[in-house]
Amino acid sequence: MRQIQVVKLGDFYIPDLQSALSCLCNSEYRTFTLNRQYIPVTDPDYRIANLIEEYSFEQLKKVLNEYRDSQEISSEVILIGIINRSLERNYFSFIDLSSKCAVITIKDLEKLFESTTIEEFLISEIAEHAVAALENHYWHEEPRRCLFDFCGDKRDIIPSMSYRALCES
Repeated sequence: MRQIQVVKLGDFYIPDLQSALSCLCNSEYRTFTLNRQYIPVTDPDYRIANLIEEYSFEQLKKVLNEYRDSQEISSEVILIGIINRSLERNYFSFIDLSSKCAVITIKDLEKLFESTTIEEFLISEIAEHAVAALENHYWHEEPRRCLFDFCGDKRDIIPSMSYRALCES
């Protein structure tokens, strides 16, 4: 059985996603848990001209792997961290398939979306990262209004989120 565990990176509010994601993710094939506690994180290590501070992928991957070790979580569990701070290169998220770790940020989402809630965004992103980790699926660069649009330009996520479909690939 594949397990997906979501944990907060830092102390901030996120909506209760347990029931929505349980319906989506729980089956005989996989189970989903949302850890109500949070992992403290240090200051960001990625700086641009000493003005902009962002968390590097490596720093957060290390935090998640240390948490995995300290809690004795199996290396087969997909560990997804939610953070309310900026990620390196202003990305929404990142995933490392080899360590089965992913991070999703909710920083400044209200500036991008008028009709999508943080809860809807997180459910979509968690499902997307779980599928990517379970099936070794990758994103495509150009927007196709698909769940797996990379959305390097953050404005492209609005049509992708509106359709929540899968393209042929």
